[in-house]
Amino acid sequence: MAAAGGRPTISIERLEGDFMTFMLANADTSMANALRRVMIAEVPTIAIDLVNIIENSSVLCDEFIAHRLGLIPLVSRAVDRLLYTRDCTTCVDHCQLCSVTFTLDVECQGDIPYQVTSNDLHSNHREVSPVQSLDTRPGAAQDAEPPGILIVKLKRGQRLHLEAIAKKGTGKEHAKWSPTCCVTYQFQPDLHWNHALINQMTDQQREDLKASCPTKALGVPSQGGSEYGQLNFDPIEATNTDRHCMFCDECVHYCDLIGKVGALKVSQKTDKFLFTLETTGALSPEEVLLAALQVLKNKLETVKASLVENESGNL
Repeated sequence: MAAAGGRPTISIERLEGDFMTFMLANADTSMANALRRVMIAEVPTIAIDLVNIIENSSVLCDEFIAHRLGLIPLVSRAVDRLLYTRDCTTCVDHCQLCSVTFTLDVECQGDIPYQVTSNDLHSNHREVSPVQSLDTRPGAAQDAEPPGILIVKLKRGQRLHLEAIAKKGTGKEHAKWSPTCCVTYQFQPDLHWNHALINQMTDQQREDLKASCPTKALGVPSQGGSEYGQLNFDPIEATNTDRHCMFCDECVHYCDLIGKVGALKVSQKTDKFLFTLETTGALSPEEVLLAALQVLKNKLETVKASLVENESGNL
C-alpha cells in the first residue's frame, strides 16, 4: 500500500560489491517489511542439498562436513534456468534440469596439513561455482588466489572424496538458500522546532543542545520562524540527521532540562525508509532487490486474479 504523496519509489544511495543502501519512499511500514522479508526468504538461489560421502578419513564426521558444504554460498546467477526439484517432471531425485553436481577428491600426501576449501569443489556447470572469499586482513595480497572457504584440514594419509548435489531453493525452506546475510531498514526522523522557545535560548544553550546528540548529527535552526516549523539547519547536517538519528530523545531531554519544554519534537516519518542490504555473494545486491520486487509483483497479481475470479463467480 502506497503512502500519500505518490507511487512508491526506490533510489540507490550506495552500491559497493555485496553491499547496498537504498531509500524506499512513498510507502508504508507494511510495504517496507514485506520487501525485507521477501529479500531474506523468497528470492531463490542455489545451494548444496545432497552429499554422497565416498570416503572420509578426516577428523570430522560425515554429517559435519555435509552441513559445512550446505552453507557455502554458490554463485546463483543461473538460478532462473534451473527448475525446483518438486517441479521437475524428468526425474525423481535430481537431474541436469534441476540440479548442479560438485565433486571433491583430496588426499594429503605431505607433512603439512592440507586445508580443504571451497576451491577444491569442481562443478559440472560453468556458471555455478562457490563464491570466492577475499582475504581482507591488513597487508593481504589481493592479487593472489582467493583462499576459499575452509571445509576441513587433512593430515598425511587422510582423504576426503565426495559428490554434492546443489539444488534451487529459497530461504524459507532453509537458511542456506537465503541470498542475504543482512537486511535492515531504519525509519527517518521528522524533527519540528518551536522557534519561539528556540529564540529564547542563549548561544551556549544552542551549542549544548547540539552537543547533546550522541551521534553529533543534530543542527540547531537560526532564530526566526513560526512555532513548530520544519527543520531548517544546514543541508549537510540535515543529511547526517536522517542517517544517524537513533531516536534516543537526548535533545528533547536537554530542552526539558533547561526549561524549554516542547522546543523540539522528534518523531518518525511513516513513508520513508533507509534500507541496508548485504548479500552472501550468491547474487549481487541489485539482483536480490530486483528479484524481490518481482516476487512481490507476482504475489499481488495472484491476489488480483483471485479477486477477479471471485467477483466473476458471484455474478
